[in-house]
Amino acid sequence: MQASPKKEENQEVNLFSQLWGKYFPYWPMFVIILALSIAGAWLYIYYKVTPMYAARASLLIKDEKKGQDETKMIASLNQLTTKKIIENEMEVLKSRELMYRVVKNLHLYAPVYEQGKNKPVSAYTSSPVIIQAKYPDSLQQTDKIFFNVDAAITKITIGKNSYPANEWVSTPYGVIKFVPQYIETKPPSATPFYFSLFNPKVIAVQLAQGVEVSSVSKLSSILSLKITDENSKKAEDILNDLIVTYNDASLND
Repeated sequence: MQASPKKEENQEVNLFSQLWGKYFPYWPMFVIILALSIAGAWLYIYYKVTPMYAARASLLIKDEKKGQDETKMIASLNQLTTKKIIENEMEVLKSRELMYRVVKNLHLYAPVYEQGKNKPVSAYTSSPVIIQAKYPDSLQQTDKIFFNVDAAITKITIGKNSYPANEWVSTPYGVIKFVPQYIETKPPSATPFYFSLFNPKVIAVQLAQGVEVSSVSKLSSILSLKITDENSKKAEDILNDLIVTYNDASLND
């Protein structure tokens, strides 16, 4: 014997009425919990989460075994060889050695940050100076070295010590140089700046793990490169210098 549709409908209405009567008196609590959850998520994103930017680039790998006058049949026979070459070059682009050169070229072993109200912000494009180390491989990890720069960017002050710009100077952190970086599109920031020092090999390992290299298609010799960073200009510079360094290494070989 089957229950009638009318009886099933009444049961659903009764169940809904029971739930409504049980939880409706607590609706203010649900609204407060929802508001607190939204506020907590917003505060977490605003104070803790750093937005990341992705930079992409394409690189054409030329196969010297293929000439422009080859027939389609010969080209198809060489597809396996081309794939192996592409895979090799993908590993080369992700190698620590190439990224180590990029780190030294861009002086990424001495990142500069701007002490914001809520969290530190990368000052890759806003710092008045770029920090260069004369002997990067001998750097010891040092965190948060605050410094001040005069309006003309000729003198840098760290604590009680002052150093001239554009000269190699001996500091407690090693022999370094403060190279002025003139920002025309943005006035100097009034918030404090600080830099940290790292061994270039440590930064190279981190960047090599973050770069993504993939083939556009199985039959293509074009590689797609991608890297993410909190500063969009820094991400672009890393990929551009990685490609230049890769080409230089190929020419040397």
